[in-house]
Amino acid sequence: MIDSIEGKIVVIADQHVVIRPSSSGFSLLVSVPNSTLFKKDDAIELKIYMHWSQEQGPHLFGFLTEKERQVFLLIISCSGIGPKIGLAALNHLSPNAFIAALLQGDIKTLSKISGIGTRKAETLIVSLKNKASELVKDGFELGVDGALATTITETSRALESLGYTHQEISPALSYLTQQELPPETTVTLLLKKALAFLAQNRSR
Repeated sequence: MIDSIEGKIVVIADQHVVIRPSSSGFSLLVSVPNSTLFKKDDAIELKIYMHWSQEQGPHLFGFLTEKERQVFLLIISCSGIGPKIGLAALNHLSPNAFIAALLQGDIKTLSKISGIGTRKAETLIVSLKNKASELVKDGFELGVDGALATTITETSRALESLGYTHQEISPALSYLTQQELPPETTVTLLLKKALAFLAQNRSR
């Protein structure tokens, strides 16, 4: 079983990267939630989940953090939900925001994930809410409490209404959840921080 891969990024595509492990003569194609977070020639380590199907054989999925991998495995444990939707979920929401949406029964937020409508969102909540609660009890750090997670979700919607794409919003939300924010933080404040982050990224 492969737990992680460390090496240099040699190719970046829409939904995957190709990594050449250090001092090796081969490269590995790894599907990732958001390939825009990577840069060619960067040295990187990805947490790996290897999926096997009869049609395609082995398929590698890579994650920047253990949190991402945990949430991905949680998502695909739901009957009828496969790895493609698992990646789409992490492209649309940070791990913290996804767990918060489950705990809050937020059908509206979950149904906006590519490949998930209202019915599948309801299925995810019914199937995974207790598992999400157990993850938190076992030490999964949300980083923000429920109220702040809701504020971050509302900020995501505000960015959508301003015309930003999921590919732009996802790293902005990841940036916000890494900040030390008090529970009383407002959508207005988070929106300002997110817009500043997006403006800085666009200017690079």
